[in-house]
Amino acid sequence: MITKNELLDRLYFVGNLVDAEIIEQKEVERGASFVLAELEFDEDAVERYMTLPFVIYDNETWVFTPWDWQGDFHDMTIEAIPNIKWRINDSEKEGLIFNGLPRLLGFDPAIVRIETRKHIGNQIKAARENQGLTARELAKKCGIAYNYICRIEGGRYNTSVDTLAVICKALNIHIDIMSD
Repeated sequence: MITKNELLDRLYFVGNLVDAEIIEQKEVERGASFVLAELEFDEDAVERYMTLPFVIYDNETWVFTPWDWQGDFHDMTIEAIPNIKWRINDSEKEGLIFNGLPRLLGFDPAIVRIETRKHIGNQIKAARENQGLTARELAKKCGIAYNYICRIEGGRYNTSVDTLAVICKALNIHIDIMSD
């Protein structure tokens, strides 16, 4: 759970914020919390007090905030999280709802694993096809079962570095692990 000072530290991007009171805080999954806080701004602010929800991940320096801060969030509950458009801090980077919580595609380990497998598989398949090889021919050349080659190319198999090295050597290619 996050303390008031930790929340204030993560809200560094709110220039005229002077204080925060945590109204509600609940862990929504391991390492992720829903926080509803009343924020107090300096006297020059249009609104002196504002209640806002946040989704906060442990060990991260950023928070998810609602895209539109003008909403009425006084009675917001955890169940409403998927119905809000979220962004990281106060940026233009939108949080995508995945398993009921806003996430950043590049920051969610499960999504990174899935996307990386697909990216690697696409590179192998493209190289194989460019060389006029079938998946069976590549499997035979590498000494790897045909069904493994198909699963690797489809991004459905978490292959070892050793297997990737054999495939890359057989195709005489280098692959990128991460896509742009």
